Amino acid sequence: MKKTDKDHAQPQKEKVSVEGAMTRRQVIGYLECMLAGLRDGTVRLEHQDRTIALTVPDRLELEITAKRKGQHSKLEMEISWQSPCSDDAPCGQPARTEENGPAGYDEEPADDGA
Repeated sequence: MKKTDKDHAQPQKEKVSVEGAMTRRQVIGYLECMLAGLRDGTVRLEHQDRTIALTVPDRLELEITAKRKGQHSKLEMEISWQSPCSDDAPCGQPARTEENGPAGYDEEPADDGA
């Protein structure tokens, strides 16, 4: 069977961004919501008519940078992770379908000489 571009489609990128001038109280509100989501295992970000919910595993990468140059200060925080593998799609293997059988099963049965 010939593979098409559709067979190799990348997952669709989803993104919700919040930017702009806010009061310190508004920023604290966003951070408290994110902190609650981290504790619960699902971070949800809403802005205008867009929403994204991210499932958060127990192991994360964290990068925090604080900068000051003259009167300008900046605090950057990045939290990232790899989505965990599932039973239907172990890491690096296709999900199980009726067509391909169990995930990762791509070998021919061994010839036992019978």
